[in-house]
Amino acid sequence: MISLRTLRGHRAILSRGGLVRLVAARYGPVDLSNLHPRRPLTLLGVRGRPRLASVDLTGATNVALRHVELPGGATIGDAAKNVTLDDVDLHGQALVIRAATHVALRHAYVHDVALRGSGLADGFGVWAEGASARRPGGLTRDLLIQSTCFANLAQDGVHVGDVQGVRLTGDEFVGIFASVDPSVHADAIQVHRSASDIQLLANWFHDTNRGMIVKDDVYPGLVVSGNYFEHMRGWALDLYDTPGAQISGNIVRQQPGPSIVLHEQHSQMRDVTLTGNAVESLVFARAQVAQESGNLVAAPKRGIEYSPSDIRGTPVPATPAPASMHACQAWGR
Repeated sequence: MISLRTLRGHRAILSRGGLVRLVAARYGPVDLSNLHPRRPLTLLGVRGRPRLASVDLTGATNVALRHVELPGGATIGDAAKNVTLDDVDLHGQALVIRAATHVALRHAYVHDVALRGSGLADGFGVWAEGASARRPGGLTRDLLIQSTCFANLAQDGVHVGDVQGVRLTGDEFVGIFASVDPSVHADAIQVHRSASDIQLLANWFHDTNRGMIVKDDVYPGLVVSGNYFEHMRGWALDLYDTPGAQISGNIVRQQPGPSIVLHEQHSQMRDVTLTGNAVESLVFARAQVAQESGNLVAAPKRGIEYSPSDIRGTPVPATPAPASMHACQAWGR
């Protein structure tokens, strides 16, 4: 364990790994690119949450940042591996992840990212892509976002494409609205390009523009379970071509837009499981589902063949979102 007031000129120390305590209040841009410590490295903020102007983790491995403020965002790319951001306050610019593996964002506050009208990921919270300049055909694999607050964003909260294995659990999304162009989706989560094995588990979406859209390609391995969607302007789940998707135990209430809608662009929406959801509306074609049962549908649509086990025409219960989903509360929201 060592304490540092500046990180400039200390790359040899950082390369040893271990625990490095950040004891100053402010640090300039931190360059950890292509850092491969001999043992896992943790940079831990003490005496408050030290302010790191920005962090470059391009090509880095086995690095963790804990209890810091990142007003200029962070970049994790070009074969970076085993990188963790834990208990970080990220604002001003997005977290950009490209062609990286085993990245975790835990207990974070992602908010008020600037919308300047130019530059990658303007206005987004997390931008995760597979491709990068050095790896144009790359993938981002095994991304975990856990117990994180996404608030006051002008574009998507989480925007992913060319990814394999993304898990969001215990997160809260609030106040995500298009601030300049009302036609912009400003989704809490947008999945496009190619993607597989995405899990959305026990998250809370409320007082925001739209929930999750999955569109453009074919997306196997989607699981959406135990989430709460409420007080939103548009859809909760807008899904295109997600064969074998498991959609279960979600609650959608008090919003004018559609709740769960299944579509297809590539004739690949099939074998979907829709069970145990309590929603305002549920739109699907019978050929798209392998199992549809036990759903509560407050406003059933004409022409849809619902299961006899569904409860129709009954209001969605007012059960509050569990405390485990209140990720913003730790940040005073």
